Amino acid sequence: MSDVPHSPDEAAPTPEVLSGEAVDDGRGRIFPCPECGADLVFHIGQQKLSCPHCGATKEIVLEEDQAVEEQDYEAMLQQLAEQKQEDQPAEHNEVRCESCGSNVIFEGTLTSTTCPYCGSPIQREQIHRGGFRIPVNGMLVFQVEHRKAKELVSQWVRSRWFAPNDFKRVDLPSKFHSTFLPFWTFDSLTFTTYRGERGDSYTTTVGSGKNRRTVTKIRWSPRSGSFQRFF
Repeated sequence: MSDVPHSPDEAAPTPEVLSGEAVDDGRGRIFPCPECGADLVFHIGQQKLSCPHCGATKEIVLEEDQAVEEQDYEAMLQQLAEQKQEDQPAEHNEVRCESCGSNVIFEGTLTSTTCPYCGSPIQREQIHRGGFRIPVNGMLVFQVEHRKAKELVSQWVRSRWFAPNDFKRVDLPSKFHSTFLPFWTFDSLTFTTYRGERGDSYTTTVGSGKNRRTVTKIRWSPRSGSFQRFF
């Protein structure tokens, strides 16, 4: 397990919880069980670190004065460029899924797996070195357990009255995969110049006698300028 996931609305874990064994030059961590030494994993139902072998649990303590902060995009690109120039081992092994095109990272001696996005089988034969990636500094953890999620999907499938029978026979819950998707926010400062014509409507009276009437016309005038806006 890598760094303990936490919600953007929550604080970062305390140093005591982050004292697990570092992997990948400190970019990720595993957390050995204090009872049997196996790797602790995040238990969705308990919202704790849990040992899948002996059942021991470990609380994730959050500091109140910690918060997830925005990172400067240009500064991060500069940092990645410096790492590449220094030949730091920030790359990783990954395989590109031939079905959906996503990149799946292979850790350790893993030889085969399934794509978490489309479920297609993936073999290690097509493995290659991945590029430098922006590291994740926080996660929004799962709140619904795998078993409960399967039940909800099954209920939804049965509620589709007009769905084809072939669709209802597909065992969708068995194809569940837990996948973390990255999301980014971007800021942009824009400067725009424009040139054109402005049309102002006005009314005038034309004709005479029975043909006298009021019509609307447009008076055009040139306009140009510039403005700056932050998105």
